[in-house]
Order: sequence, then C-alpha cells, then structure tokens
Amino acid sequence: MSGRVTMLSIARWNGKYSYRTIERFFDMKIDWLTIKWNMIKNVLGTELILVADESTITKAGKATFGVGWNYSGLLNKTVNSIQIITFSIVDVKRRRSFPIFTRQLQKYRSKDSSKKKYDKPGRPKGSKNKNSKNIQLTGLFRVIYFYLSFILNQQFSF
Repeated sequence: MSGRVTMLSIARWNGKYSYRTIERFFDMKIDWLTIKWNMIKNVLGTELILVADESTITKAGKATFGVGWNYSGLLNKTVNSIQIITFSIVDVKRRRSFPIFTRQLQKYRSKDSSKKKYDKPGRPKGSKNKNSKNIQLTGLFRVIYFYLSFILNQQFSF
C-alpha cells in the first residue's frame, strides 16, 4: 500500500471488506500476552528466567504522551524522554530472550512529595522501630510489582 494508511484507504485497497468491518477489527481487544505465550512456549527450554528491563527513549517536543525529564544511563544525564519497561522470558541454555510484555511507565508522584516532613537530617526523635515484614513499596517498585503480578496471574501452562 502506498500513501497514507488509514481505515478508509485499507477498505478501498482490499476490495473485499467494508470500512465498517475494518473498523470492527481495529476495535477488538486482543490478548497479546496470551498470543505471545502460545507462540514461544513450544520453543522454550527447561531453564528459564523472567527479567524486566527499563529503557529511556529520548523524545523532542511536548506532544508525546508521558514525556518528561528522566535519567538515561547511556547518556549519563537527564534527558527529555519517555520510559518503557519490558518483561522477557530468557532461555538460559540457548541464550535467547523472548519479550512478552511492554508498557510505558508514568511518573510516580506520592501524595506527600510536596510536604517536607522533617527539617533535620537523620531519624526523627520519638520514631519507633517498624516491623520489616510490613513493607510499603514505593515508586517504580510498585509499578514493577503490579506488572509482575499481572504476568504471573495469567494461565500459563508448560
């Protein structure tokens, strides 16, 4: 297909399906995680690792959704960019990676970030020891935990 690719041009180009049929196709919810899993489960070995990788993609302008100032390890500075996280299954013996889930990360802002709790550095007077079993995840760890639990709750059968 040459020129602009729109639903109307697809409908005119194919000659078989109407504009409304193509509109219905693009409106469908597709479970990509299950599709990707069904494609790779037959080629996986026995020794597997689930890995997550956060990447920074530089962007210019202000119109891109989620664009902001993020740290880039490659450039070793803060750049105007978006952040994505990808979960992959790695076959250790064959040294192959199969990406199964990618999402754009949003800036996490806590409700208390604008308020300064303490003026002095160090532990505040009168604070008690806390139980280390009751940990509250913050920032990126909360996002990773959400996506990881989403992946692990899928009905994957080996």
